[in-house]
Amino acid sequence: MSIIEYSSHVWGLKEYKCLEHVQNKPMRAFLGLGKTAPIAGLSGEMNWRPLHWHTKSIIFNIGITFHNLPNTQLPKQILLHLSKLNLKDSWYSSLHSVLQDLSVQNYYSYSNIDVPFSNKGAFIKYTLQKINNSALKEWNKDVNRLEIISQSGGSLALYRLLKGCPTVEEYVVMGEVDKRRVLASLRCHFK
Repeated sequence: MSIIEYSSHVWGLKEYKCLEHVQNKPMRAFLGLGKTAPIAGLSGEMNWRPLHWHTKSIIFNIGITFHNLPNTQLPKQILLHLSKLNLKDSWYSSLHSVLQDLSVQNYYSYSNIDVPFSNKGAFIKYTLQKINNSALKEWNKDVNRLEIISQSGGSLALYRLLKGCPTVEEYVVMGEVDKRRVLASLRCHFK
């Protein structure tokens, strides 16, 4: 977790564009590309997910951790209290939204919130995989969205042929910024 994400689970699920811009600046600088370089291409080259996907993972992990605490622990008591209040903008409602968006809310027992999970490890692994899959779908949508806008296939037409999923490319770990910039601009079809 980066410094910018510290305590992000407290913020809830709202997407903060200003924080996304802060994340994009070092990505552009590191690859040596300008402001008009497509973010979907940059994030795909460096395998950086948008902050809101990290926040969802954090909210889920903390929620499950609190859920499995003994009822005498303060975080568990807060979780129990929030579950009874049914507030729209609470941390608990953020956890509920994450689970609902991923269609795993049936595996999380709201009625037995005071009972720990019997198979916590499998549930966590399954849900985190669903979060990663959802982030990948969003990335693919962003990469393909530019195709619709332009007759030529968009600025990422070649990129779509080269890259099926976000992974750190070998050239990204190169020490020379000029070489990174050239390869990033070629791969992302950035002029």
